Amino acid sequence: MNGRFVLDNRPNYKQEISRLVRLNNFYHPITKGLFGQIKANHKLDIKSIIDIGGGTGHTTALLKKIFPDAKVTYFDISTHLMNYAKLHFNEIDYFIQADIFDCHFTKKYDFVFSRYVLKHLFNPRKAVKIMSNILNKNGFLCLIDKDVSSNIWYPGFPLYKTKFMNALNPDLTTQKQGIAYLWGLIGIILGFDQNIDKAYDKLIEYSNDALTKKGPRIDYKMEEKNLNPLWAIRTAMSFKLAGVDNYLISFGVIESFAEFLNTIYETLNKEMELGGAILVGDMFEGEFLNKTYTNISKNYPIFIPKSLPMSGAIEAYGSAVINSKV
Repeated sequence: MNGRFVLDNRPNYKQEISRLVRLNNFYHPITKGLFGQIKANHKLDIKSIIDIGGGTGHTTALLKKIFPDAKVTYFDISTHLMNYAKLHFNEIDYFIQADIFDCHFTKKYDFVFSRYVLKHLFNPRKAVKIMSNILNKNGFLCLIDKDVSSNIWYPGFPLYKTKFMNALNPDLTTQKQGIAYLWGLIGIILGFDQNIDKAYDKLIEYSNDALTKKGPRIDYKMEEKNLNPLWAIRTAMSFKLAGVDNYLISFGVIESFAEFLNTIYETLNKEMELGGAILVGDMFEGEFLNKTYTNISKNYPIFIPKSLPMSGAIEAYGSAVINSKV
């Protein structure tokens, strides 16, 4: 076998397909923008496309939508994934179920696309060479991957055969939303637990118990008025791979978001004068409350409810007060 992760070999493959569907939905806006930019390059005459590692078929179907005049081929080693793609995306022109290292390709393509495949292979260089060989002259090869799984190429890496690999099959059942959901995901990726609620609780626990005044900087960045979670996930994973302990990383996750909130306040204050900040919601406790208060109180008065809980009725009241002043 030429790769370690083959979905058909996993007993809980249906859960894994569900996870991949959610990931595809998450990446959809970014992927759509990428394909749009490629199409806008009028030097490319794309009439045939192959998606290597087509997975659930969402990306392959998107390629067909962006390039409707091209013949689009789905390619994946997994029978289960191909069957899923066939069932849900009949607009795809061709389907190939095969191992890239054993497949005898009979044609070449104007556009070869592959995302998050190389990290699952023991011989990624050979795979790239094969993909290059099936390109037409002046064809376009687009490879997307990430370095957080470098342990696949270096089996002796400390994260190999640890809880880190359990993040491949997490339990994402939760009522959490927004930043709490993101922190739960980060906790899963850091190996705290496979359940998102428990991973979140563990991250908060590590942060509150950290014996430090300063943690590593975790990136929180806005894109088109929305928080892009990939920056925080990527930087947290980078510190994990660098050997930073769980207490420091968790502290950094909390501290950096408090600093991020302060930056948001500074930006808003330039647009309209702010009279202060009301902290409501049951997330404002422990180290998160401490760090948020410390950062924002430098420039603005902070109002915290004393006699009522910080969620529920007081949260609704705070929202009503804010809306009445808009």
